[in-house]
Amino acid sequence: MDDNLPPSGRVSGNPDLDRKMFEFGKRKWEDEQRYSEFERQKWEAEERQKEFERQKWEAERQESTRRWEAEREDRKAEIKLKEAEFGLKKN
Repeated sequence: MDDNLPPSGRVSGNPDLDRKMFEFGKRKWEDEQRYSEFERQKWEAEERQKEFERQKWEAERQESTRRWEAEREDRKAEIKLKEAEFGLKKN
């Protein structure tokens, strides 16, 4: 057996250093997991915001269309009224 190799499961051969390295690696992995979760939540929030904006735009478009159609109907009614008034004056 090679005496230069560290004992099984250890990197440095120093138990305190190995434990600290393990704890550091564990904290690093946990931080990466939290960051990944943060990024996922951020992406989901952005998607919800995009959907909200799309729905808002759609509602505004529908309202604009309804107003335009109401104005058109009002103009048609005005034209019919004027035509009727003109017909009465003509007769």
